[in-house]
Amino acid sequence: MSFDFPKEAAQLIFDGWEEVGFAPGYEPSPQPSLGTLTALLENCFFASFKREEDRITQFNLALCLPSNLPEPSFRFSKFTKVFNLIPFEQRELSVNELVRLSPACNPEKTVILCGFDEKTGKVFLWEWQMWAGDHQYRICV
Repeated sequence: MSFDFPKEAAQLIFDGWEEVGFAPGYEPSPQPSLGTLTALLENCFFASFKREEDRITQFNLALCLPSNLPEPSFRFSKFTKVFNLIPFEQRELSVNELVRLSPACNPEKTVILCGFDEKTGKVFLWEWQMWAGDHQYRICV
């Protein structure tokens, strides 16, 4: 199944990748290929139409290589962190994986992190990030 919408959005992101302003000192992730961006958006787009146990599929997803994930800039105390990373076995990104994970990922408090293999262009899920309370540590895509 192939539609124009995810492809057009992927092309806009690909073309504007270098033009996005980033915070001082922040280095963006390497630019993925157009095919990688298209696969990412297609999977997210089609996953959003599915339901899991009669619940709407909702999630936040950020494309961020593990090596590009910054350290939190502060802690609430020596016992707490701004965010916690909850690792799971690396999996290839697919509509079914996103639908399966979404019930465990409250979009107000979590973001699913994914990366891509620069050689093959395949997108993979590698961790999800939980925010503490109302404080969100955002990662730019």
